[in-house]
Amino acid sequence: MSAVRILSRLLIIGGTIGVLLAVRSLRAPDLNDSGRAHKPEPAGDLYGAVPIGGTLIGGKLHYVELDLEQWDLRVLRAESIGAQVADAETYARKTGARIVINGGFFDEQLKPLGLVVTDNKVNNPIHPANWGVFLVCDSGPRIVHQRDYRAGPERYALQSGPRLVVKGEVTSLKPGKAFRSAVGITSHDRVVLAATENTALSLAEFAEILARPQSQGGLGCVDALNLDGGPSTQFFINLDNVRVSVPGGWGIPTALAAFPRGNKGR
Repeated sequence: MSAVRILSRLLIIGGTIGVLLAVRSLRAPDLNDSGRAHKPEPAGDLYGAVPIGGTLIGGKLHYVELDLEQWDLRVLRAESIGAQVADAETYARKTGARIVINGGFFDEQLKPLGLVVTDNKVNNPIHPANWGVFLVCDSGPRIVHQRDYRAGPERYALQSGPRLVVKGEVTSLKPGKAFRSAVGITSHDRVVLAATENTALSLAEFAEILARPQSQGGLGCVDALNLDGGPSTQFFINLDNVRVSVPGGWGIPTALAAFPRGNKGR
């Protein structure tokens, strides 16, 4: 093929790519099921990923760090969107949430195991297990042992376990590897949501990453609570500059979800 013909084809291909990119840049705004455009998330470095060695397919730990003055963090129930269980992406699509992670454990009837509080209403009672409770209060987020929980002004609460990090220290944890997810709190009262992808960790390995200072490649949590892992592990992140979907093996009856302040959702 002559140099002229090669150059002509390159120009045609380049022009086509340019048109496609232009069309893509003009695409309609991302809408949720309510038909409203997603509210832009607050500025800042929200998302990160920690590479996890020992896998051939690129295992990593995805996480977000949320300032609750800018983000509204809620406990969601599948019942509120007309289902018994739902996956993380469906929760996001149905409610307008920008970030969704799986919640706590559940029984064979797909009913939550442990305390669930939404909008100041107790939807499920406390479970007498050696677990913790994650609380969203007007005064800030907290994680307490279930025996220390007292019903109060919390707007949202979710029981799960075990507690992985308490006052900056990794707790004594059982062995065994699985997919993992957790909610944590930093020394600045920011909330960390984290889940593994394509890698299984022991609870101790997971907790060590959560507790390790950010300056050393960790997530800097002073308190952290294990969420339901294994096939329940799922994480959906839909931000302006990043989209992550870690699908679970089945639907879940509860989830933690983050909405930009001012977005009422459902």
